[in-house]
Amino acid sequence: MKLFADAQGGYRFWMETNAPKKIENPAFYLQKLNYIHENPVRKGYVARPEHWLWSSANSASPLLTKLFAT
Repeated sequence: MKLFADAQGGYRFWMETNAPKKIENPAFYLQKLNYIHENPVRKGYVARPEHWLWSSANSASPLLTKLFAT
């Protein structure tokens, strides 16, 4: 949980400004998937997306993703 601690001593998993967006095409899906995969890298938790245990970028993870089908 300390990974998600904020300056006030609370915890935040999602950004306060998040807004849902409908995924309507494969390009948008891949953009969002890559954004999610890169989050632990941007925060400096891991060097590569596949190193994050709970990422679908990690082939050993129980999380699975499928390409958006048209």
